[in-house]
Amino acid sequence: MLEYGGYPYRLKNRIRGGHGHLSNKQALALFLQYRPAYMSHLFLAHLSNNNNTPKKVKDLFEPVAGTTEIVITPRDKETKLYHIRASGKLFSPKTDKPQQLSLFQ
Repeated sequence: MLEYGGYPYRLKNRIRGGHGHLSNKQALALFLQYRPAYMSHLFLAHLSNNNNTPKKVKDLFEPVAGTTEIVITPRDKETKLYHIRASGKLFSPKTDKPQQLSLFQ
């Protein structure tokens, strides 16, 4: 997709450089290698607007997702609110402080 897409040569080289960009296949490999058994949702975000589509990602991830729900976030609006269970306890917006977790700390 990258090779035949309309990005300028410099941007293509930056993306190819392996710093901060994942291909669909690289993201799938990470999911398959590190997915814990209890994982209920996988949020896929920041898809390329020019070289990727939600359908391509869904077609790649859903056949191997098992019980993990694949959520492809839109580029132009927020997703619905998800309540994710942790340690058998539901998050309560009235008593629990929301937190954003990051893969890169």
